[in-house]
Amino acid sequence: EKESIESIDEASDRMTRLVKNLLLLARLDAQKTSAVANTPVDLGETLRKAVDGALKSSGATANAIELKV
Repeated sequence: EKESIESIDEASDRMTRLVKNLLLLARLDAQKTSAVANTPVDLGETLRKAVDGALKSSGATANAIELKV
């Protein structure tokens, strides 16, 4: 019985996340012009930040990943 309750609880959590994501998608879709879509982005800088963050969180060294932009 405990396993069934845990399984239902996990499914409920997944469904809650799904509904929240769908609501967010609907809100974004309802906005005809998105500030994100109209903002230029320096992709190289964005990638550098992502790689730096990944390196810091993983404890890897800068030599472990090579980024060519």
